[in-house]
Amino acid sequence: MKKLTFIIALMLMSIAGMAQDEAKSSPKIGIRFGYNLSNIDEFWELKDNYKDWKSGVNFGVVSDLPLTQKMIFRPGLYYSMKGTKFFDDTKHRYNFLEAPLLMVFQQPVGEKVKLELQVGMYFGVGICGKSEYPAFYDGYEPYKEDTFGGDNGEKRFDCGLNIGCGLNIGKYYLGASFEDGFCSYGSNNSDKTHCLMINAGYAF
Repeated sequence: MKKLTFIIALMLMSIAGMAQDEAKSSPKIGIRFGYNLSNIDEFWELKDNYKDWKSGVNFGVVSDLPLTQKMIFRPGLYYSMKGTKFFDDTKHRYNFLEAPLLMVFQQPVGEKVKLELQVGMYFGVGICGKSEYPAFYDGYEPYKEDTFGGDNGEKRFDCGLNIGCGLNIGKYYLGASFEDGFCSYGSNNSDKTHCLMINAGYAF
């Protein structure tokens, strides 16, 4: 029994030592900037006059917190421009402050080159935006209003799934990710954001 206890203790000490060796790399701060292509599921009665994807930008900071040599926890903070536009020229802009919380797996493929896969959640708060409406009929003037106010009443909170991949070359980063929103906007449960993000970055 004493031998078994001793062997188990040695195993636990070895595992702890390996974990410390793997996690010895220091945290890093990085900047990100990139391109958004987003859309929003709209009201069912507008499906026949549906919408197009809308371009935008995103920029922010991330922090890489090593858990092991290949696993990283990556929180971040972004300003992200989303929205949608209809074929009748109606446009909605949703500008969010977003906080992704990601688990990242990195695999070295060369000297100072790593491939990575990421998965996690993002949480966002709408901070500003505009909705533009054209003149639908003769005698009606086009008008604008705040996306998160006026007659729309869109909700400001958003959250969802974030999945993606990337390439790290030294201190430089290039990657792509997709956000699939869980939260609905307005009074319809199908109004949810979808956003493809392409990013470049640098780690300090």
